[in-house]
Amino acid sequence: MKVEKLLSKVDQSPKRSMIDVLRPSMRALIKDGLSKHSDVDVKVAVASCISEITRITAPDAPYDDNQMRDVFKLIVSTFESLADQSSRSCQKSFNS
Repeated sequence: MKVEKLLSKVDQSPKRSMIDVLRPSMRALIKDGLSKHSDVDVKVAVASCISEITRITAPDAPYDDNQMRDVFKLIVSTFESLADQSSRSCQKSFNS
C-alpha cells in the first residue's frame, strides 16, 4: 500500500502543517468500511497505517479514546491473521 510507505518516511512529532496534511488519511483509516473490510490484507494494511500514524503523532494519541479502543482491537485482530504463515499479510510483515 502506497500510503504505508509514505507514512513510514514521516518523522515522529512533525510540524503542525504535516499533521494537517495527514488528517484526511487519518479520518479515512478509521472509517468502518476499512477496519471491518472482509479482506484480511486490507485490515492488515489499515492497521499498519494506523500504527504509523500513532508513531508519528506520539506522544499524543491521534484519535479519541473510543476510536483508539477500536484501533487496538483492529491491530490485535490482525495478529490473528498472521498465524497463517503462507498468507500475503504474513509474508509482508516478515519482509517489512
